Amino acid sequence: MPFVELKQGLHTKYSLRRHSHEELSFGFLEGTSGQVFCKELHFKMIANQAVLLPPGTVHLCQPDDISQFTFRMMYVDPEWFCLAFELDARTLPPQTAQLTEKSIKLKNHFFGSFALPQDSLAVESEAVFFIGKLLFDEFDLAGPRPVALQKDNAVSALKDYIDKHFLEQIQLDHLADIIKQSKFSLLRKFSKAYKFTPHAYILNKRINKAKQLLSDGAPIAETAAQCGFYDQSHFVKTFRLYVGMTPIEYK
Repeated sequence: MPFVELKQGLHTKYSLRRHSHEELSFGFLEGTSGQVFCKELHFKMIANQAVLLPPGTVHLCQPDDISQFTFRMMYVDPEWFCLAFELDARTLPPQTAQLTEKSIKLKNHFFGSFALPQDSLAVESEAVFFIGKLLFDEFDLAGPRPVALQKDNAVSALKDYIDKHFLEQIQLDHLADIIKQSKFSLLRKFSKAYKFTPHAYILNKRINKAKQLLSDGAPIAETAAQCGFYDQSHFVKTFRLYVGMTPIEYK
């Protein structure tokens, strides 16, 4: 995930000096409380709070109890962020937000999901949705600007492309380029129109294709390869999620 860096922080893994990051930074305080000092403002943080720091913001964190200090960080590449959301990260104001229970679960799921193998479309889609949730729901920033293309035509064109190429390795960059919209906009609009993210829609089509191949007698390993899964284990796990049984049971 070259556009996002994740960090699990403890009392032994945080900066003791004033510093800044070239990336857009999101911090999540999980244990104890503390103060954050930066050029624009000084604020108190408590557990389950998030902080947004635009690139170049000089800051210093001072926990109240170092032994209980646990946090997570997400550093987002500004160029990728601009393409994904049509926003300049440098213009965002530094601020904090108290996370809801739903957002805490989403955060934990997001950080935990990268312990498992995923294809690039799934990884990037997870990141776009999570960052979008933070920006527009928790930090209450203005949403992406309207796009010139007709929504129905753009989303329909995206679906047509996926229908023709779902067995290939599709990248989110390419989908965004097809309809000339930000990654966040296309994910949100596609999901609203078809009740699937593009990644879930692709997986659903691949599984339906796999069912057809298995019914025709194709071996499981060959079916996995033909349907675009990077290994048999991934195929079996996904098949069970969508069909309710393993490929062997289905055959």
